[in-house]
Formats: sequence, C-alpha cells, structure tokens
Amino acid sequence: MQTADQNSWLQHFTLGEILKAYGHFQEASLHFRQALELNPGFQPAQANLREMEGTPNPSVTQYTLFIILFLVLGVLFGVITSIEANFDSCNETFKAPRHFSRAMAMRSIKLRIDPSRFIRLRKLNC
Repeated sequence: MQTADQNSWLQHFTLGEILKAYGHFQEASLHFRQALELNPGFQPAQANLREMEGTPNPSVTQYTLFIILFLVLGVLFGVITSIEANFDSCNETFKAPRHFSRAMAMRSIKLRIDPSRFIRLRKLNC
C-alpha cells in the first residue's frame, strides 16, 4: 500500500539477507547499503554490514592455491610418465635393420636354402 520509495528498503534488506545466506557477500553488502540509504536508522542492516566487514573475503586462500598446485603437478607427472612409458615400449620393440649381405645371399642360393625356412628357424631360436 506504500509508495515504492517507502517500501523498497525492506526489499533491499531481504534480498541482502538472501544473498548473504548464499555466500554472495559483496552483492549482499550493496543491498544492505541501499536499504540504509532509504532507511538510515534501520539497525539490522547496520548490524549485518558490520558483521560482513569483520569476516575475511573468502577469495583464493593459501589452501586453494596448494590444492591447485598439487593437482597441476599430478597431471604433469601422469603425462610425463605416460610419454616415457610409450618411449620405452617403442625402444623395446624396435630392432635395428639387418644389412643385406651379398655373400650370404649367394651362399644360400648356391646351397639351395629356402630363405623362408631360414627366417622361421631364426624366429624360433629368438
């Protein structure tokens, strides 16, 4: 029933309390200040502002930075370990190519040795 100027201080105060409950302290303090501008003698808004000024800003703390640093180092360790594992597995499976020996080829032709049988025997011995 009242005009918007006379009633809006209560709405700002209520919105400030809701935002404070959700942890949005910066926005809540703006609404408490607006309520005090419209109704300068309102004690609950003053008390809430004093209480919020006394609490530290819950921005990035040392613990948060420590957790972020720990997670980044863990990811880097995992990536480096997987790269090294892939590199080691590639080195184990890679064998140096054998050079072609003309003398061995001529000998196998002369002795009529089947090269496919020779390769199968070599694989069995390894």
